[in-house]
Amino acid sequence: MNIVAHAAATTLVARWLHLEGGDLLLAYVFGILPDLDHVAKVRAYRKTFQQCLQEERKHDELHRRSSLQRCRRLILRHLNNHDFVWRTWIQELTGLLVVFPVSFLLRSSVPLLFFLLHFLMDLVMAYPKRPFWPFASTTVRGWISSFRTEVFATAILVWGVMVVLR
Repeated sequence: MNIVAHAAATTLVARWLHLEGGDLLLAYVFGILPDLDHVAKVRAYRKTFQQCLQEERKHDELHRRSSLQRCRRLILRHLNNHDFVWRTWIQELTGLLVVFPVSFLLRSSVPLLFFLLHFLMDLVMAYPKRPFWPFASTTVRGWISSFRTEVFATAILVWGVMVVLR
């Protein structure tokens, strides 16, 4: 899911739980910040794009096409097919190796709860996920691929969390 959906879900669940102060900060840190691992992947995406551009420029000299536009289309198609793995182990179940000890040390279930909310929201999306990486390379995909369905799924997941925590 996108960061806006994570922020909305985190805000709704945090308000519903009446979190304040440090617990509210922990909710946002563990509900939204796992997405910052995408920053680490921007470099790999940029490298892929540059390689594509170099190959296309060689091809263009022969066929006289716009390499930049063709490369953008290829990369967008690549991303839309959900083949590019933006996630690191922090966003997967293996992230619990960090989150669980933090929750234990802080004697708070808030980090664990909001990390799991974040994970479940991402789990239903159609892009590839490797929940046990780096220990296993098993890839799973969810069933949601459109923005409208993403918004609907966010609402359902937040409602489900609220019902379970009641």
